[in-house]
Amino acid sequence: MNLKTFVKVNSITNLSDARYCAGMGVNQLGFCEDPEDKNYVSKATIDEITGWISGVEIVSEINNKNITTTTELVETCSLHNISAEKKVSIKLTIEEAEKNTEYLKKLPNLAYVMVIDNGNMDENKLNRINLLSSQLPIVVGFGITAENVNSIIEATQIKGIALSGTDEIRPGFKDYNELGDILEAIEAD
Repeated sequence: MNLKTFVKVNSITNLSDARYCAGMGVNQLGFCEDPEDKNYVSKATIDEITGWISGVEIVSEINNKNITTTTELVETCSLHNISAEKKVSIKLTIEEAEKNTEYLKKLPNLAYVMVIDNGNMDENKLNRINLLSSQLPIVVGFGITAENVNSIIEATQIKGIALSGTDEIRPGFKDYNELGDILEAIEAD
């Protein structure tokens, strides 16, 4: 399956999500390596899950705000041959991205900035995201629904969207309604 835009799925914690998302054609699967985060996944579990999938990039998610350099980030991450030359993505609120645009534009290894917000998507936020996406590679990580995803993609210059994995009902049993609806809405013709 081909999707209209770049898609990252955050907080993968189980094989069901990983296989479903890989099969749907997402670009990146994110695994949280921060032991203090509720979505933490151990290196052994990541290796076990990723052994069952192919065709998707595996990304480490580290939420430690004490990390200040790419070298520290690389040393913290345990995933697959991470090096200081690898691309880094940063998760910021819209306000933080706006305040730091000039700094972010100078980062040589920036893959994208994932913008987040506590609220729903509205016209004001969409306009601000469009302005940011004219200057930076932006991935929208909030307020995305099956009903609005195509209009967000069409109204902005974003690099893509970020969705989140969910817990299994029990091993091997999942409800993919919301995630599946969004991915199906952005299937390329």
